[in-house]
Amino acid sequence: VEALKTEYIAPLVLYLCHEDSQVTGELFEIGAGWVSKVEWQRTKGAFINTESTMTPEAVRREWPKIIDYSNATNPKTAQDSIMLIMSALNEENNNNNNNNNNNNEKEVTSKPETPSSENVQPDKVLGFEFEKISTTYTEKEVALYALSIGAVKNPEDDSELAYVYENHPNFKPLPTFGIIPPFGVLTQIMGCPGLKFNPMMLLHGEQYLEIRNPIPANATLTSTAKVSGLYDKGKGVILVIDATSRDENGKEIFFNQFTTFIRGIGGYGGDRGPAPPNYAPPKRKPDATITEKTSANQALFYRWASGDLNPLHADPQMAQMGGFNKPILHGMCTFGHAARAVIKCFCNNDPSLFKSIKVRLSKHVFPGETITTEMWKVDEHKIIFQCKSVDRNVVVISNACVMLNTNSSSSSSSSSSSSSDGPEFKSAVIFKEVEENVSPDIVKQVGGIYKFTVTDGPNGATKTWLIDLKNGNGSVSVSNPDAKADLSIQITDNDCFDIFSGKINPQQAFMQGKMKVKGNMAFAMKLQVIVKQKSKL
Repeated sequence: VEALKTEYIAPLVLYLCHEDSQVTGELFEIGAGWVSKVEWQRTKGAFINTESTMTPEAVRREWPKIIDYSNATNPKTAQDSIMLIMSALNEENNNNNNNNNNNNEKEVTSKPETPSSENVQPDKVLGFEFEKISTTYTEKEVALYALSIGAVKNPEDDSELAYVYENHPNFKPLPTFGIIPPFGVLTQIMGCPGLKFNPMMLLHGEQYLEIRNPIPANATLTSTAKVSGLYDKGKGVILVIDATSRDENGKEIFFNQFTTFIRGIGGYGGDRGPAPPNYAPPKRKPDATITEKTSANQALFYRWASGDLNPLHADPQMAQMGGFNKPILHGMCTFGHAARAVIKCFCNNDPSLFKSIKVRLSKHVFPGETITTEMWKVDEHKIIFQCKSVDRNVVVISNACVMLNTNSSSSSSSSSSSSSDGPEFKSAVIFKEVEENVSPDIVKQVGGIYKFTVTDGPNGATKTWLIDLKNGNGSVSVSNPDAKADLSIQITDNDCFDIFSGKINPQQAFMQGKMKVKGNMAFAMKLQVIVKQKSKL
């Protein structure tokens, strides 16, 4: 009994906890000065169909296989344990599919044999259709998603408040909300016939999202998905899944393409696939840069807002099993951060100008790290960008591109929001009239700069005008939405036209909530001076 005291056990525990020890997830026996490492041993076991025959009688029937150690294995970690269970499940699924094919087979025709392996059978994988996913969401889910990807850091920023305040006149989902309804398809990959792999070896590598129609603030959507690509990359395989989400009338709302990488099952001689598009950043300074710090609980917030409850993002022990010293941020949360930056810099926070986004998830982000998004406008509608973790100086999103809608004529780090060939804002004629009537006397009388952010223009676009009655002889110009002004005014295109055409005065518009004003209110009192400068329409 003296030899079994805790004083003789503590040294092993202390060694295992010391930084010199690299041991983790292993089992030891100790007592009376004797120390031994213990390993698991597992029989091959037997698979019992859980849908119909999982009964005590079925267990008794399979008992000889359950206790047969002739083909035993030695799992080292919980990952190995999970792999063996999932492999057994896949084997059973494949056997069932083979039986169904044999029963339905009437004629056999010869065809060239597709390269395959025990783990990868392309003929079974390609074209496989996943179960449909039905998703009902409301304004609540839309707002929670926006908050979970870091939106509205400044609650007084009206353009971002529109992402989370359901009574805002411009309330609408962020475009990247489009990944949420079909995301559950990734949980179905283990059921794909023709694939055997350890689920811990599955990585979400790339993501493409295209907005086909405006995303409703609340809806019931049905997502259908199938395998569109399977490529042998030697050390693993790339599995490409196309998913389309439609509303109750069958209208396409958005299209997603999930690109996953499964490590350890490549090298079977299969198709290597096409070369990816090249979205390397230009060799010059970015046209726009946004740096934001993520919160320490960002992953915990995102997992509930998105429905992606993978414990890798919450459980420290699961994170260590995955090779990380603490839980990591969801790649799709970083994806959302990046898209917000582009929308802010090049769309004036108007989601209707956003068409599509494609990214490569290069590295993980830890919650609490600071993310810098660098953006380059390479043509009228293409924004190339990359994201970096400032804390570790690594690129976390690469080979990334956002395409803007063709009715957008955004300038670098701003958005004029309507094509030069498309319909013009009603207010454009108003600002032209004001420009023609600006004079040094008015500059002397007013002495301030006014910024008009005009919303709900052609195709729902937003455009910004700056009336400078402070410098020189005064001027009126289309402006960067981030330009500084003494008084900032947000108003719809129709209401702006009505004010300047005399149908309603500025005070009435303000009291009726048609005009939002921010800045030095002394200049609000001088607004009538500007209104009087327009010609009669």
